[in-house]
Amino acid sequence: MSSASERRRVQRQYQWSRTPPSVAIVESIAVFEDRYANWEEALDRPLNEYVDADALDSLLRNGDLYSVSLSVAGYHVWIDGATVNVAVDVDGGRSSERSR
Repeated sequence: MSSASERRRVQRQYQWSRTPPSVAIVESIAVFEDRYANWEEALDRPLNEYVDADALDSLLRNGDLYSVSLSVAGYHVWIDGATVNVAVDVDGGRSSERSR
């Protein structure tokens, strides 16, 4: 059986014209961890060490990409339209590797 933290998730809506997707990811992880007041410190290292944040922002802001799923610092993050979802990455990113 899964623990409560494995079942918990955060779902937040954004307007990409106001908030870059890369910022939305870090903010959503901070909310997941109840650390929103210090959202810039939510990750143990910069987001760019997990994903090319500039490329992600460009793709989503221009509407070229509607949804994306990635693993960031032990979290499963998926963006669908203007919604960012965060949950514990229970398989360590292996599912995204299998789908490539």
